[in-house]
Amino acid sequence: MLYPNLFLIGAAKAATTSTYEYLKQHPDIFLSHIKEPFFFVYGKEEAFTRSMHVYKQLCWPNVVKIMCKSKEAYLDLFSEGQNFKYRGEGSIYYVYQQEAIENMKLFVKKPKMIFILRNPLERAYVMWSYMKTHSGEQEKDFYKALLLEEDRKQKSKRPPFHYLSVGKYGEQIQNIMNVYGPELKDTLLVLNFEDFILDQNQFLNTICDFLEIDNFKFDVSVKHNSSGTNIKIDKKSKKYMKSFFKSDIRKLSKMKGIINFDVKNWLKI
Repeated sequence: MLYPNLFLIGAAKAATTSTYEYLKQHPDIFLSHIKEPFFFVYGKEEAFTRSMHVYKQLCWPNVVKIMCKSKEAYLDLFSEGQNFKYRGEGSIYYVYQQEAIENMKLFVKKPKMIFILRNPLERAYVMWSYMKTHSGEQEKDFYKALLLEEDRKQKSKRPPFHYLSVGKYGEQIQNIMNVYGPELKDTLLVLNFEDFILDQNQFLNTICDFLEIDNFKFDVSVKHNSSGTNIKIDKKSKKYMKSFFKSDIRKLSKMKGIINFDVKNWLKI
């Protein structure tokens, strides 16, 4: 049985679901019917049988039912993809935990990773709005939800509620460098969410170029899990987030050859 070699690693609320569904159309790409199996959150052999309450701490309880808790179950997701150049999945929180990347390397020595970055201030607001509507966020004031983050991180490892920390992309790319080495041009493709909004087919074919497969005319008529782009954030929350993200955005802007778009503009919203 073959391991996957293609991973869509984030960011949450940055068109990952749409990108995932569109890429399924390409004849050289096979993607798991479960987008986010979260397998490498554990990854090491002795960790495959962890108890159910640990899974509930790491993700939404209703996702536990589809998480892969054994190597056999995980590999079975790709059993129909043996004749494809790429077999992939899209667990968007692997990059948030260096341990998950370390676990991935135990089994996948030369992966291809795709990381879509969205302005982290906007991403935080959109994620909070989504969680408030769909997944149990009780705090109805965005600014207060931001202030709760450090306390929440101490009590729970559930990354969807870590609205700020999940947007520290520079730190997360550094996690990948720590595991796979500093030269990532053949391993990691970092894309701009804004480019997805402007031209989805061009965006998807940038991925094809990275994967060294033929360009393709994707049908992008169906929208998937759209989060909207008309976002209004209060001034107090903006000020707080700009202070939080400033150093990470500076780090990101210095990653030449990995980041090929202007991330400093994120602080100008």
